Order: sequence, then structure tokens, then C-alpha cells
Amino acid sequence: MLRFLFVWHNDNAGQIQPPVAIDNIQIQRSEPYDATLNSLKVSQGTLSPAFNPQQYKYTVDVAGNVSTIYLEAIPNNSRAAIIGANEYFELNKGANTFNILVISEDWNYINTYKVVVNRGNVGIDSPEAGTFNVYPNPTSGIVYIENPAGTEIQLYNSLGELIFKTKENQIDLSGYLNGVYVLRSGGNIVKVIKK
Repeated sequence: MLRFLFVWHNDNAGQIQPPVAIDNIQIQRSEPYDATLNSLKVSQGTLSPAFNPQQYKYTVDVAGNVSTIYLEAIPNNSRAAIIGANEYFELNKGANTFNILVISEDWNYINTYKVVVNRGNVGIDSPEAGTFNVYPNPTSGIVYIENPAGTEIQLYNSLGELIFKTKENQIDLSGYLNGVYVLRSGGNIVKVIKK
């Protein structure tokens, strides 16, 4: 609950009367813990089921000749961070899994929206590529990455900004501020805490 106090100050020694009343004030405030999407769109195909902010898993079927897809995600709170969307992604044949992370303004709440894009040969499952493990977590320096697919690892800060990329099996975080970071490999995301 928000409480506002209005004070009338008159420098003219009481000659001007204060206003009778102030009412009908509307204040809109975004909640810092909102980690939901306002909209989710794809450049090819159609989301199934239709977008609903409380629905966290979707599928999209595209033709075999579609090699990229653009995932557009807009958060309810404009200050929330989005990782894993608002860019073009390469598609392999079969199932392609993308995780879109919505991180609340205060970084206390995270929701993951999963989009599985089936390219050609719909109905034939392919293993999800790019799964990886990170340790130690939390860390004060180097994090080691088990990345069997050898895909590029991207490091994002708390604002959702890309700050580092590598295909190496370790990242040195000792030069970064303490806080929460996100590592992404393809559609897979891991939260890392630097202390």
C-alpha cells in the first residue's frame, strides 16, 4: 500500500486559501517482482497454444526450408530483463528448444518460457543439443563448464546485456561485480551467482 501526504504551503501570510480538496489521483506503478511476459511472438509458424502470460510451454511447427526464426518477447514490466529472445535463432532439423528467461526488476523472480520449434519432419524428436553444467555455483572466480556439444557460451549481466562469449570450458568471473549472471548455450540457460 502506498500513502501520499500533500502539504499546502503559503508564503503570502494567509491571504490565499488552500485548495478545497485533491482527489481522483491515479498512480500506476509496476511491481518489481513481475517476471511475466506481456506478449510472445514468432516470425514463422504459430504458437500452440495461443499466448497466455501464465502458460510457460509452447510449440511451433515450421517447414523444412525455414532455417531461422525470430522470437519476440515483451515483458509486463518494462524494467524486467529478457534473455533468450528478441533475436534470430538458427534452426536444426527436428525439434529445437529455446528457453526465454524473464527476470524481475529486483532479480528475485525468474520465469522461463519454453518454445519448441519443430523444423520439417514434424513429429520426429531429436535430442536437445547444447545442454551444459556449470560448477562451482556460487563462485568467487572461475566457473567450469561441461559443454559436450561444444556450443558457444554467452554470459549476461543482471540487465540482460551480453557481456562475454566463449567456446572454452571455463569463464573467470573474478573481475566482475558480485551478483547474479546468466550463462546461455543455444536454448539452455543457467543462473550463476558471483560472490
